[in-house]
Formats: sequence, structure tokens, C-alpha cells
Amino acid sequence: MACHACSIFAGHTDAMDSVAYSPDGRYVLTGSLDKTVRLWDVQTGQELKIFAGHTSHIIGVAFSPDGRYVLTSSGDLTTRLWDVETGQELRRFLGHTAPPSNNVAYAPDGRSVLTGSWDKTARLSDVTTGAELVTFTDHTGAVFHVAYAPDGLKILTGGYDKTARLWDARTGTALQVLALPDGAASVAYAPDGRTVLTGSWDGTVRLWDPETGRELQRLIGHTDVVWGVAYTADGQRVLTSSADKTARLWDVETGAEVRRFPGRMSMGPGAISPDGRSILLSSKEHCARQWHIDYHDTIRYLSGRLLRDFSADERAQYSIGGTSPE
Repeated sequence: MACHACSIFAGHTDAMDSVAYSPDGRYVLTGSLDKTVRLWDVQTGQELKIFAGHTSHIIGVAFSPDGRYVLTSSGDLTTRLWDVETGQELRRFLGHTAPPSNNVAYAPDGRSVLTGSWDKTARLSDVTTGAELVTFTDHTGAVFHVAYAPDGLKILTGGYDKTARLWDARTGTALQVLALPDGAASVAYAPDGRTVLTGSWDGTVRLWDPETGRELQRLIGHTDVVWGVAYTADGQRVLTSSADKTARLWDVETGAEVRRFPGRMSMGPGAISPDGRSILLSSKEHCARQWHIDYHDTIRYLSGRLLRDFSADERAQYSIGGTSPE
């Protein structure tokens, strides 16, 4: 099902909490409270496969760097590895003693996976054996979100204890603590590794220098918890998604809001396509929506049929300047 502004992936029977693009951008992965993970064709919107087996809601999904495998985490306290082609479950990663965090992460080299949990730990596990390699234990509250540095040598965790923490991925040594006024609900590493993002329960998004721990930029606009933060591949823009029913695109250098994507319900973590042309958003609706970042052709199409000018909110949504579009 499609519209001029977005494409819709519908088929789940309950809310979606997680989405991901395949590395080549051809497929979309969605996880839902209906306990299933589904694979979709980006171009046609067709559902291609259902990964079934979890006994509780799906919280996080991720593709392997080569796109051959998918990683899923669930309220059943397991993280599972699946073969994309066959849909077969290959491995389970155990160890957490409470439900997992809002996402899972695959190492850039494909050799390990990273999970966080309400048990206040993050764990790094070997993909081949399933063995736990490193446990990160300094958080004093639930670990909500996890991310690898682009080189895989460091990791970033966001916690309910009002901190985001940087660690040595090999030794588990704590490297930096980023103090926040509220819990860190989402985190991300820039593609070049020179900055990191945190999204907070207070609705703010902060850009940091991971080496010094200095706050570089603050993105103000969301009015509720920010469940997702992500960089574009060139690192020039960031996507944020929030319980305030909006997702927003920002310019990293200026901190200005570039685009706004409206929703009907709270939005979970989103994803940016590898080519940077589209975003994918999960929400409490039973579908995921793909929006095209630059669709001025759509604006021109709509402008020829409008009976009134755009409102201020519509201008923000469609990145329209102060004058009516040509």
C-alpha cells in the first residue's frame, strides 16, 4: 500500500517496536508485539518471510553486515539469530536476567552481537558460538539502548540512570560517562566515530564528543521521550523519533530541524536507508511507514491541487520555507 508521501508495510497484528533496513537497502525488517519478525520487499511492500518462534513481544531487530542473517531480541529473555534465506533459527544468546533493551546491535565485522537489558548490564556475545565475551556492568539502572563504534572497538550504552557510557569493546573497561538530566532512551555512533548522539526521556537530543565527553550540540523540539536516534551515512543529518508522535530530521552542524514526519501514535526507533533517501519508522500502529526524505515532486503535485496555503506545522513537516512553494 502506498501514498505520495510514504509507503506502508502492514501485516502485523499488534504494535511495532523495531525496524531495520538490509545493508543493500532492498529489504525491511520489522518486529512487533505480536511476537513475530517480518521481512519485506522495499519496492513492492510485499511480505516475504515471517520469523516465528519467540514467545513474547519483539523489542529489537538488526541485519548482519552482509545481510545474510537477522538478529532479534524479545521479552522472552532471548536474542536469536536467523538465516534470512531459509527463515531458520540458528542460535540463541542467553544470559540476561530481565527483558532486553530497545534494540540489538551487530558488530561491524559481523563477529559479535551486543545486547542491553533491564538487568542493568550490556553483554557482548560471539556470533559463532553464542558464548558471552564481555559484560558491561557499571550502569545502576536499565540499559535501554546500545551501539557499536564504526571500527567495532568501542561501544556506547544508554541507561535509565541518567548516563550514556562509552566502553572498550574488548576489555569492558569504562572510557567515558556522559551525564544527562534524565535517562538515555536511545544512542548512536556517527559513521566516522567522531561524535555520538543521545536521546533522552526529557525529549532532548544531544551531540557529544566521545573522546572528551563534551556536549557539542543540543537539538530541541520533541516534547516527550526520544526512543530513536540515527545518523545518515554521511553523518550530516540525524533522525530522531519520539513518543510525541513525530520523527524529525536535523542538520548536525546547525542543530536546525530540517523535516518533520507526523504520526498518529508514539513512534519507536527508526532507521535510515543505506542510500540516505528514505527513513523507516515504527509506531504503536500495526504498520511501519517509509518516508522519502526529499519529495519536492510531491509538494509540487500537491501545490497544484491545494485550496489553501500550508499551515506552519505543514511547512515544518514538508520542509517548506516562509513563502508558498512554486
